Formats: sequence, C-alpha cells, structure tokens
Amino acid sequence: MLEILGVSRNGYYSFQTRKPSGRQLKQEKRLEEIRKIHKDSHDIYGAPKIAEEMRKKGDAISDKTVGNYMREIGIRACYTKHDTKTTIQPIDYDHAYRLVFEYINTFYNTVRLHSHCKYKSPQEYEEEYLKKMEFGIKGLVEHSG
Repeated sequence: MLEILGVSRNGYYSFQTRKPSGRQLKQEKRLEEIRKIHKDSHDIYGAPKIAEEMRKKGDAISDKTVGNYMREIGIRACYTKHDTKTTIQPIDYDHAYRLVFEYINTFYNTVRLHSHCKYKSPQEYEEEYLKKMEFGIKGLVEHSG
C-alpha cells in the first residue's frame, strides 16, 4: 500500500507518531472558541461579532480569519430576509410565554454585541457613555468654579 502511495515506511510511521504543531493546536483552540461563541449567540453572530468577542478575550484575530474558519467548519450567521415571515402563532399560553422569553433573550439581551454600539453589548456601551457623561459634568464643574 505504501509503495502505491509513494510513501516510505519511515515517513508513514513518523507521520503516525507526530505531535500536533503549535499552529495546529492554536487553530483547534480557535475553532472551538468560534463554535462556542456562535452557539451561545443562538447561531446569530457572524464573523465580525465573533472576532470582536475573541479580541475582547485577548486573541488577536481578524474578521477575515474568523470568516475563513467559519466556512471551514460549515457555520454561518443567521440573517432574515425582509420578506421572511417571522411571526409564529402561539398554540397556548405556555407556548406564547416561551416564544416571548426566547425573543427577549435573543434580541434584547444585555450581553449581545451590536454593530451600532461599536461591537459592544448595550450594557458596556451604556457604562462607557455614563463614564463619559460623569467626566464631562465633573470637568464643567471644575472649570466653572
């Protein structure tokens, strides 16, 4: 079999016992992190938001690299088309309750990143805004007195 493939015995056994390289280990770690972030977002986040989450955790990674990894493992962001029917008729009260809770948890989540908030969660964006406002008020008081 090895002769047919044109591989030496030594090369084959060397391949079998070879440990993964640092690059392979880093790639596997990144792929797991991408899967986790994508799953935690209910399969909504795309490459820019996943990349921003990873950068917040200290991983220097570009949107393009995340996009390439996502294509490689076969995951995509969830986009709704404008003519898509997104309303669901609830069956009973419990079903309606679950639908409302899922909607609120998914779209009005305080930890979900938003592109219009500079890829920050609403909570982070509001905290940053309040700090700026507090500093601005303190600065005005100090300069006026």
